[in-house]
Amino acid sequence: MIETASWAGLLVGMYFKYAVGKSENLVSFLGPVHGCAFLLFILISFVVAKKLKWPWWVLNIVLLSAIPPLMTLPVCFWLKHHGLLRNRSQGIA
Repeated sequence: MIETASWAGLLVGMYFKYAVGKSENLVSFLGPVHGCAFLLFILISFVVAKKLKWPWWVLNIVLLSAIPPLMTLPVCFWLKHHGLLRNRSQGIA
């Protein structure tokens, strides 16, 4: 959610900076915030993939979802819908 929200904020900031020609303060602030959120998303994805024993293709979908704007949210819903966020070996989420 944080990665998606920071992407959305950055897109709004870029709209004001480039389309409207207003201040770039929002981009200057949200650029690094989104960068940190992106890196944390990648790190957490690897940790979760290892813990939940995801197949390689699931991890690849999750990692690739971080590149296009706002795609991590639908992919996270997809993971939840298909039960890929549950620890199947212990039967708990």
